[in-house]
Amino acid sequence: RSGQDVIQSYPQSGIHPHRPVIYPIVSSAIEGFLNGEFDEVRIFYTRFISFLRQEPGEKLLIPMSLSPHFERPKREKPEANEFLFEPTADTVLAAILPRIIETQIYQALLEALASEHAARRLAMQNATDNATDVINDLTLTYNGLRQNAITQEIAEITGGAAALAA
Repeated sequence: RSGQDVIQSYPQSGIHPHRPVIYPIVSSAIEGFLNGEFDEVRIFYTRFISFLRQEPGEKLLIPMSLSPHFERPKREKPEANEFLFEPTADTVLAAILPRIIETQIYQALLEALASEHAARRLAMQNATDNATDVINDLTLTYNGLRQNAITQEIAEITGGAAALAA
């Protein structure tokens, strides 16, 4: 409805979310971003708030943004206690960032799955409660009709006995 094109869809990915299912999503997202096919990657899913409440969720996967308290302060000159990365910081980031994206997608799929299960359970609970109410109403109606029939038979027997006695 937003007028944007959906490039890829993975409708079966939420049934059993695990790495072989998630990896193609992560790979195509990273490759598309690095190749310049798109400027950002977002995932839309059902956020699990509680058993009774789920709501639409959206998460920006790529490009990643850090919270202000995670950003490195700018310094005029390097300090003596700066750390050297072995392997380089770029190598570490290249290994970690796909795993972070994979974890975010996995979390979104699990939340969507939990939301679906909660909604189904709630629907089944409501159906069971409604069926119990209908059964109780029908039982009361049946018992009332049965009581009326018994009362009518007793009245007819009493009336017949009174007519014979007279």
